[in-house]
Amino acid sequence: INDLLFRCKIDDINFYKLETYFEKSEIVKKVNGFNEKVSAVEAKERQLKVASGLSEDEHIDRHRPALGVLESFLMALTNADKDGRIVAHFDLKTPKASQLKFILLNPENHFVDILKEARSIILAGGTMQPVSDFVNQLISDRVPSEKIQYFSCGHIIPKENLAAFSISSGPSGKPFDFTFKSRNDPKMLEDLGNMIVNLVTVIPDGVVLFFPSYAYEEKVYQHWKANGILQRIENKKKYIREPKNAETKLEDVLREYSKCIEFNYERPVVSTSPALKRQTGAVLSCIVGGKLSEGINFGDGLGRCVVMVGMPYPNQNDPVLIEKMKYISHIGKDKTAGSEYYENICMKAVNQSIGRSIRHKNDYSTIILVDERYSNGRVTKKLPGWIGSSLQTNQKFPELFGSVCKFFASKKEDQKKLEEMRAKSASLKRLI
Repeated sequence: INDLLFRCKIDDINFYKLETYFEKSEIVKKVNGFNEKVSAVEAKERQLKVASGLSEDEHIDRHRPALGVLESFLMALTNADKDGRIVAHFDLKTPKASQLKFILLNPENHFVDILKEARSIILAGGTMQPVSDFVNQLISDRVPSEKIQYFSCGHIIPKENLAAFSISSGPSGKPFDFTFKSRNDPKMLEDLGNMIVNLVTVIPDGVVLFFPSYAYEEKVYQHWKANGILQRIENKKKYIREPKNAETKLEDVLREYSKCIEFNYERPVVSTSPALKRQTGAVLSCIVGGKLSEGINFGDGLGRCVVMVGMPYPNQNDPVLIEKMKYISHIGKDKTAGSEYYENICMKAVNQSIGRSIRHKNDYSTIILVDERYSNGRVTKKLPGWIGSSLQTNQKFPELFGSVCKFFASKKEDQKKLEEMRAKSASLKRLI
C-alpha cells in the first residue's frame, strides 16, 4: 500500500478526512441518483429513435457506479501496509481490461471490535465447510480454543434420500487421476465418458456434471464428440452445456434443460434398441465457479445426480492467490498453513457446487466425486457433514453402478408419482 502511495505521490493525502467527507456529504449516493435519472432519460430517447427507424448513437454505459468503486478503493488504502496488497494488471491491447485491485490479507482487524464488545458470536452459513479458515483468519489467538464450539446441522432429508460416492477408477479399471499432469489422458477421458453413458441409462431426469474450468470442459466435450461417446449419451439424454460467452442467455439454457426434464424431451432416436426410443431428461455440463455453480437450485428432477469431475484447485500463478498464501504461511502456526488454505479454496468450491441438488425434505439425489484423491480422509473431512456421513469412498465402477441402480430402484414409486404429476400438468397446459 505504501509503495503505491509513494509512487503516485499521494502519500500526503489524509484519507481519513476524505472518508469523513464522503460520509457527511453523501456525494456518492447523490451522484449515483443523478446517474440513474440520466440513464432513464437516455434509454427513452434510444427507444424513440429505434421506433422512428433512426440508428442508435453509441451510448455510455452508466450502470457501473464508478464513484462508489473509487470510494471503496481509496478507503481500502487506510489499512495498515502489512494487512493488504495492491495488484495492478495492465492490458495494452485492451486498456479497459486493465485493473487496479486491493487485496485484504488480514480481515481480523475489521473483526476485532466485535470480539471485544460481544459476549458471544455466532458465525453461521450454508457453505462454511471447511471452517478452519474462518477461525484462523478472524479469531486467531484472541479466543481460547476451548471456547470455540463447532456445530454442523444435518440435512432435512432422511438418510435414504442421499447416496454419495467417491470413485477412484472407471469401467476399464483405469485410475481417475485428474491432476494437471494426467487429466488429458485419452484413455481416462474415454473411461469417464463410458461411466456417464452407463449412468444416464439408470438415472432418471437430470444429471449435472461439474468441470474445473471452461477449457477442460471443452477438451472433454471435443474428445467425447470425436469418439462417439457424446452421441451415446444423447441417445438417452440431451446434452446441454453452460454458455461461456454472454451472447447466450443463461435463462434460455436453464429453460431448455428444465423443459427436457419436465416434458421428457422427445425426438426420434436412430437405434435398434427398444430401450432407446426417446431421450428422457438431460445432462447439464457446468463449470465450478461458473454461472451455474452458485445461486441456481437443481431440486427434484433437475438434479437427480451431481457428478464432480476432478478437484477444482485455483490457478497457482494467480497473483492474488500468491500474496494471500504468502501472508497466511507467514502468520500461520506451521509451514503448511498456505497449502491448507489452497486446498480449502478448492473444497469450498466443491461444496458450493454439489450442494445445489437437494432442496426440500422429500427430494432425493446422488452425488459422485470422480477422482482418486477424494478417497483421502483429509479431503473428505472438508465435505459438509450431511454429505460426508453418507459418503462411500474409493469405489470401483462396478460397485458404484450397482449402488446407483439400487438407489433409484428404491425410488421407483416416487419417480412414478412425479411423472404422473408432470403428465397432468402437461395436459392442463395443452387445454389452456
